[in-house]
Amino acid sequence: VQGRATRGVKSIDLEPDDEVIWAGQCGAGEELLLMTDTAYVRRVAVMDLPSQNRGGKGSRAILFYKNGANGTCLVYGRPAANGDIWSLTQASGASVRLETATLANARSENRGSPTDLLVMGDPIQRVYKLIM
Repeated sequence: VQGRATRGVKSIDLEPDDEVIWAGQCGAGEELLLMTDTAYVRRVAVMDLPSQNRGGKGSRAILFYKNGANGTCLVYGRPAANGDIWSLTQASGASVRLETATLANARSENRGSPTDLLVMGDPIQRVYKLIM
């Protein structure tokens, strides 16, 4: 049985169509790998993202073009290190590897960089970090 004052704390205030794709704790020196549904990728340092209070709305990590050329939503967001290798699978079943070291570190809010190895118009379905 819970009383009115013991319901807990709201961690984030989401819009009706929003969802959380990853939640975890990162150190100040770590980096995040963000990917859109059209395989635009952004690598950003955690310390470059503004901190939020409880119940905050968050911050914009990638600006999307109005025509959807660089995607319409984020499909992946996880901590990444220089030696990491990622496997990207598209809706058609095509799969490619992406190395974190080949991605530029974006300091400010930007639109992400396209991944050259993928077929445009074929959305990303799965992203896996490969363990070597």
